[in-house]
Amino acid sequence: AMELVKKDLPDAKLIIVGKEAFSSSDGENRFFRVLQKRLGIEDGVVFAGNVDDDILPQYYAACDVYALPSRMEGWGLSLMEAMACGKPVVATKVGGIPELVKNNKNGCLVNPGDTTALAKRIIRLLKNEKEAKEMGREGIKKAKTYTWDKTAKKVKGIYEGILEKN
Repeated sequence: AMELVKKDLPDAKLIIVGKEAFSSSDGENRFFRVLQKRLGIEDGVVFAGNVDDDILPQYYAACDVYALPSRMEGWGLSLMEAMACGKPVVATKVGGIPELVKNNKNGCLVNPGDTTALAKRIIRLLKNEKEAKEMGREGIKKAKTYTWDKTAKKVKGIYEGILEKN
């Protein structure tokens, strides 16, 4: 997807945070470096690797759009973190992500593996600051509904309901 983004927006940068292998010297890292070169996007991709939790908010603050193009995902905690920081998000329709991201309201959803749709959504948000800011505002609202207290009460209610039936 970044290859398509760079064709439309040559100054765009992709910062990949997480997954130790992206910043290590093992074979997986070499694969990504070869792919980066083959696509001609060497100057547009930074592999940050794993970062400490206290530094992570700086990465969210620095981004214009947060993308999570997972093929498998349980909940998408990083999406909620990005949304809580007011960032527009683009993610795949897998796992619990569609529970959190309402398409074209607080983020954008694409099918897993659809790099063209992913690129188009990212480009659209990068080019349309008004839409991106509105999605960011809606993301903050959604993230606020998932406090630890609210989540604990909901889970407790589910457990109590199950116990009452037994």
